[in-house]
Amino acid sequence: MFKKNDKSFNMIVKITNVVIFVLMCVSVIAGIVMTAAAFRSDKYGDIFINFGMLFGGLATIVVGPILLQLVWLLFDMSFNFALDVKLIRNAGCGQAGLQELPAPLFRKTSKKQEEGKYEIYKKLKEYKELLDEAVITEDEYAQIKAEFIVSDEKKTDSAIISQVKELKKLVDENIITEQEFSNEKNKILKK
Repeated sequence: MFKKNDKSFNMIVKITNVVIFVLMCVSVIAGIVMTAAAFRSDKYGDIFINFGMLFGGLATIVVGPILLQLVWLLFDMSFNFALDVKLIRNAGCGQAGLQELPAPLFRKTSKKQEEGKYEIYKKLKEYKELLDEAVITEDEYAQIKAEFIVSDEKKTDSAIISQVKELKKLVDENIITEQEFSNEKNKILKK
């Protein structure tokens, strides 16, 4: 449901990181240029120092990156807050997906339970890849996901995923029709 926003969300974070890095580099280069411009010589060879330019250049070299780091820190904190709100919203809508909210400190889970959860997430990820490849529909994926969420004890066979992929290859090679593919896929997924 909210997965579409994740790609744009991550893209904004990456773009912001690149922009802040570029601005930091520009700040340092501008500071070096200002510092170098502070030293001038007249026609007699005497060197004069423009202390305003010198201190301005040094401040640009030191203070500019620090201020940009603070801007990046505020940006990062706000995006982490937005991500936390998104995870809470997704969990409230039953769409926690592959990311779960952390368990409360007082609730103990066994190592076997944790391993089982990761196995379920791994299988859901494989089904998600089938969805992304347009092998299964969103409705079928939602149904499979609901079954996984309802039943933590559900044992899935990786053979199901490989069978559906094999069927998709047969359709791509025009060996079977789309209708035959849909019928066989439904039989496999309902097992």
